[in-house]
Amino acid sequence: MLDPRFATHLKPQRGQVFVSEPLPAFVKGPCYLTKHLCYFRQMPTGELLIGGFRNVDLENENTFLDQATEKIQTALLDFSKNYFGFGDKIKVKYQWSGIMGFTEDGQMLLGHHPRFSNVLLMAGCSGHGMGLSFHAAKTLVHSLSGKEIPSHLDVKRIKF
Repeated sequence: MLDPRFATHLKPQRGQVFVSEPLPAFVKGPCYLTKHLCYFRQMPTGELLIGGFRNVDLENENTFLDQATEKIQTALLDFSKNYFGFGDKIKVKYQWSGIMGFTEDGQMLLGHHPRFSNVLLMAGCSGHGMGLSFHAAKTLVHSLSGKEIPSHLDVKRIKF
C-alpha cells in the first residue's frame, strides 16, 4: 500500500493466532504440521501458541483487514482440543491477527527500491518472515558492499 506499483506483486494474507491458558508440558520446541497448515509451540510458562488454518477460509483471509475471525479462531481451538487430547481443558487466553505480504512466486523481494535508490526493500516473506528475515537482512547488508542478491530474491526480477 506504500507504493501502488507493488500492488500486483505483493498480496495481503491475514494470519491468526491464539495463546491458551497454561497447560501441562507436552511440546518441546516449535512445530509445523503441513497436513493441517498450522504451527504451534508451548511457552516455558505452559501456554500453547498456535496459528495457521488460513486454508479454512482462504478467500476471506486474502485481505488487508486485521482482525481475528470466528471461523479461523474456532478451527484453531477445535484442532487444539482434539489433536492434543486436552479437550475442553484448553482455554483461550488471548488471540490476534496480522497481515503478511505474499509474492506471486513465494520468494521475498530484496534490494534497492526501483525509484528511491537510498531505500532498501525486504518484503513479501510469504508467511515465513520470522524464519527468513534475519538472513534476508544480512543479505541486504552484504549487498551494500557489493555482494549480489540472489536473482530469485532480487527485487529487479519484478517488471514494473
